[in-house]
Amino acid sequence: MKKIIIIILAALNAVLLGLIIVSAATGWQINSGKDRKKELPDNMDGFTYPEYDPEDVELVIPTGPIVRETTAQPSETIAPSALPTEAPINAPTEAPTVPSTSAATQPSVKPPVKETAPSQQDPYSYVPGPGSMSTDYPAKEKDANGFLAKKGWTKLSSDKEYITDLSLLTGGWKAVMISDPDKKRGDTFTDYMNIDISVGQSGVAVKLNWNKRVFDSDGKSADVSGSPSSLTGSFDKGTLSATGSGAIKITDFCYDFDKGVEYAYGTYTWPDGVEAYVGLLR
Repeated sequence: MKKIIIIILAALNAVLLGLIIVSAATGWQINSGKDRKKELPDNMDGFTYPEYDPEDVELVIPTGPIVRETTAQPSETIAPSALPTEAPINAPTEAPTVPSTSAATQPSVKPPVKETAPSQQDPYSYVPGPGSMSTDYPAKEKDANGFLAKKGWTKLSSDKEYITDLSLLTGGWKAVMISDPDKKRGDTFTDYMNIDISVGQSGVAVKLNWNKRVFDSDGKSADVSGSPSSLTGSFDKGTLSATGSGAIKITDFCYDFDKGVEYAYGTYTWPDGVEAYVGLLR
């Protein structure tokens, strides 16, 4: 009986000791929590963490194309259809198509055109466009170099072609006109002007656009620009004849291949009968 009582007392002591140990551990945890709370900043007092509810989280699954972003280049979108696919191992391969070399399918190739310098052209092959060399500028004193009254242009080369097609002579020409070279009526003077040739319903029209006049006696010049003089007439076998405010007759229309210049020579009769010699160029 005594042994049983001793055993019961030993068991109670063990239980009591366990309770003491558990109580001490629980108190240490509580005190540690209090200490940690004291270490928090004052502004964290009363802060509570939000409660986490898994049902409030929405899972988003991407359904569009994959977007790859890089820092060096703009984002690149890769469509599913653009992803590489592996061809079957036994897939047949197509041979490259070889273009047909038959004469029916080949493009036509024109032979190169050899350009010929004006001095080497056939003197009878000159075909300029109608009025293609026309100019509205009047002649200057330097344009009179090589032009002499009663002789015309003295600087023409032997490689030239005479023009008898009126459509190729229309348009404006620089003109040098030397009046009264023999001084029969007074002082000799030279006009630097522009002469325009056109074709109208009444025939060939010639317009004398006066500009500058230089007198031989003292070398003085005068501005004679103003109203032009108009003449009408005809063209026959390379000779232009027109009358109106005076009379003009121009012959020897030609193209100098060496210089690339058109020339003409003729005469003009003033209303008072004074004779003048006209040189055209363009």
